[in-house]
Amino acid sequence: MFSIGIPAIKANYFESALKSLINQTFKDFEIILCDYSKNDEIKKVVEKYNDSRIKYYKFESNGIIKDWNRCLEFSNREYFVLFSDDDIYSPIFLETVKKFIEKYPNNNIFKVRTKIINENDKLKQITTNAAEYESAVDFIWHRFKSYRMQFAGDFIVKTETLKKIGGFIPFPDAWYTDDATWFKIANINGIINIPMTLFYYRDSNITVSQSGKIEKKIHGLNEFEIWFNDFLQTELVINKDEKDILEDLLKIKNQRFITITGNILSSGLYSNKIIDIFKILVRYLKSKKLSKHINKKSLLWAILLRLKK
Repeated sequence: MFSIGIPAIKANYFESALKSLINQTFKDFEIILCDYSKNDEIKKVVEKYNDSRIKYYKFESNGIIKDWNRCLEFSNREYFVLFSDDDIYSPIFLETVKKFIEKYPNNNIFKVRTKIINENDKLKQITTNAAEYESAVDFIWHRFKSYRMQFAGDFIVKTETLKKIGGFIPFPDAWYTDDATWFKIANINGIINIPMTLFYYRDSNITVSQSGKIEKKIHGLNEFEIWFNDFLQTELVINKDEKDILEDLLKIKNQRFITITGNILSSGLYSNKIIDIFKILVRYLKSKKLSKHINKKSLLWAILLRLKK
């Protein structure tokens, strides 16, 4: 029933991630494990378990999106999950998702609630709940109002649907790829939100979203903005009762991009607060010409984020 794709790079938390899948109460799944690491540590963990549901492949990375889509290409089950090498699923994750799929068989995308944990599995935050059914525009509006935190591992999609849209939508280093992909699939007939916290997202200084040059993130954001504006104009499906939501979405989207640039300016900083604020100022001065959304508001937001940490 489920294909779980793991584009694995790092071994730090890989065994706990893999165990969370092997220990699922619902057993009808395959694990598409594409190992992009530069050593054999991940392979050694896989060999310890000798589980026939694990389909192991070793590759050199061709870039994050191609790595993700390769997992998708090997998937043979009806539903697809993209899982990270350091996150964790509740033992009843697949069992619970299956119940909601049976309740909503015509929907293409499902989302669970998430607990954010640190390097030591300690709880940092819980994501907000949502209505069980949301239309695409309502789903996007909540995301752009910053009412929702979401991650690739939150979502379960029909494999055929994801393949039909060409797989994960490519942006530089996969920045905003998951958002765009989920928006596009939700646009078909909405999204089903599962209220239970079944996914544990690990937020650490080795998390991919905390790494990389901020110039690439800004470049990715610029490409996502172009895609998103075109999506709103040419693809987004709304009914007559949702015109007000769309109008408000058009009003708030620039503020959302300012917030994201603030997130980028403060990303990956975990040392002394005074030093980090100085680094944010340097980043701001170096990159403010790269995006119209990098301005004094995004700078202030970045500093506030760092102080909050």
